Amino acid sequence: MVMLIGALVGLALDLIGGGSSVFGLPLLIYGLHMTPHAATTISLAAVSVTALAGAAEGARAKLLEVRPSLIFAAAGLVAAPLGVA
Repeated sequence: MVMLIGALVGLALDLIGGGSSVFGLPLLIYGLHMTPHAATTISLAAVSVTALAGAAEGARAKLLEVRPSLIFAAAGLVAAPLGVA
């Protein structure tokens, strides 16, 4: 069951990117009976690894716009703590 759900979430990540968290979280919570905290942590880790792999591939292909990426990352670092306050 774990492998099937992992394959479904992985396929969704490959097809639609980070938006598959909407699909993956319910599967982790209800399908594998995880706590919402654990499911969110696993989902964030999976999305982060996927995004990092995509960024590395884009950088190798000279498609990565570094300056806008750093601006976006800095804005996220500043705003993220406000979302949990």
